[in-house]
Amino acid sequence: MPNASYSRFAAEVIEVYELKEPATLCKMRQALREVGELEGVKKTSDLKPVTIVRWLKQYPDRALATQDSLLRSFRAACSIGIASGYLRSNPCDLINLDLEEYEEDEDEEQEVKLRHHSIVAIRKILEQASAEVAQFPGEWKVARLEALVYTYAFSALRKSEALQLKRKDVDLKEGLIHIKRRRIRTGKKPKTRASIAAVPIPGELSPILERWLIECGSPWVFPGVRRIGPWTGGPPGHKPLDQIKALGERAGVDGLTILSFRHSFATHSRRWGMSDATLKSILRHTTIRTQKHYLHADADNLRAAAETVSFTP
Repeated sequence: MPNASYSRFAAEVIEVYELKEPATLCKMRQALREVGELEGVKKTSDLKPVTIVRWLKQYPDRALATQDSLLRSFRAACSIGIASGYLRSNPCDLINLDLEEYEEDEDEEQEVKLRHHSIVAIRKILEQASAEVAQFPGEWKVARLEALVYTYAFSALRKSEALQLKRKDVDLKEGLIHIKRRRIRTGKKPKTRASIAAVPIPGELSPILERWLIECGSPWVFPGVRRIGPWTGGPPGHKPLDQIKALGERAGVDGLTILSFRHSFATHSRRWGMSDATLKSILRHTTIRTQKHYLHADADNLRAAAETVSFTP
């Protein structure tokens, strides 16, 4: 098998990618350049799984989604190298960045100092949201915010999982929320494989969702103001994270973020009597194959465990 120089390999990959979209070509150039700058990478025989790990470790502060995107670009480059006879196997195939283990809002990740809140603090937030609904009856945005914070508090969903829910994903009769990863804005495939899971709806969340689903007026559970798509953005101060932070401030709880709801759920789970296995099932820190294995068998157990969730001191 020819042992080509890395520069020749990279040049041939770029020649192929010049037919691609400019953004795709730019990303490929970046991946090839960064790997080529690693010490000891002179020939294609130097491209081994450990080389890829060394490359990724060079950028510990880079967003995981960006790492994954560049890794996929270099994986494609290595596939070209295999086709050209420069590589026997793809050194990227053993590297898997599990994006589902991480939150998707990178700005939030950078800002978070206090990762969780006390049960008393979460209760204050929920009571503040409900008090504002009572204070402003019929105010659609206020009711939406109440339903959203209750959902985050009682289900521990990730940011996009909640915001991209459709009404058909919420089964109040069965007491389950069905999670399906969706790419809304671009229509492109998700950066991870489709994630299908079911999360139990605790008793205190159910009536909030039931009331909100009657009022929301959209196929989306948490729609934007025009009600034709999910609430994924908005002007400064009106984005979901902005609204949740502001609610926390009104409730006297500093540092409230979407991510801190999930951390709070995990922190207080043992107080509610949840086992580590049950918590892992609800948070879904596992592989897709494992998820599919336990969903049907343990749905009743998950629903029963969810009934222990309470933010009453």
